[in-house]
Amino acid sequence: WRWASCWSVCSSLASRRCIERSAATRIALAAGNQAVQSARAMMNHSSEERQAKRHLMLAWIGLAAAAVLLFWLLSPVLAPFIAAAVLAYALTPAVEALARRGLPRILAAALVELLLLLALLMLVLLVIPILSKELPLLREQIPLLAKSVNEHLAPWLKQFGIQLSLDQVSIKAFVMKYLDANLEE
Repeated sequence: WRWASCWSVCSSLASRRCIERSAATRIALAAGNQAVQSARAMMNHSSEERQAKRHLMLAWIGLAAAAVLLFWLLSPVLAPFIAAAVLAYALTPAVEALARRGLPRILAAALVELLLLLALLMLVLLVIPILSKELPLLREQIPLLAKSVNEHLAPWLKQFGIQLSLDQVSIKAFVMKYLDANLEE
C-alpha cells in the first residue's frame, strides 16, 4: 500500500511536471510563432527602412565628398581665412585676460599679436641654424634612405600592387616637378 501511494504521488508529480512542461512549451511555441511573425513583418518593413537609410547615407557621403572637393578647390583662397580664424580662437583668451585687467581691448589685441610675432621670430631664429646644419646631413642620407625603402618597403607594397622604386634620379625629378608646379602658380 505504501508503495502504491508513493507511486501515485510520484506519478502525479511527474504528470504535473509533464503538464507544466508541455504548457510551458506551448506558451513558448506560441510566443515563438508570434515573434517569428512579428520578425517577418519587421523584416519586410525594415528592408524599406534599410533602403531609405542607405539612400540617406549615400546622400551624406556625396555631400561630404562635394564639400571636401569644394574646400580643396578653394584652398588657396580659404587658407588665410582659416589661419585667421584659428589665430583669433587661440588668442582670444589672452586678449580677454588683459582686457579684464583694465587694458583697452584694442591695445590688448595688439599686444598679444606683437607677442605672438616675437615668439614666432624667436622660434625661426632658433630653427634656422639647426636646419642649416642638418640639411646637408639629410642630403647625404637620402640615397641610404631610398636604398632602405627599396629593400624593405617596396617588396611589402608590391604585395598590394603598388610599384615603388626610389632612386636619386626619380627623387630629383619629383622634387623639380613639384617645385616647378609651385613656381608657376
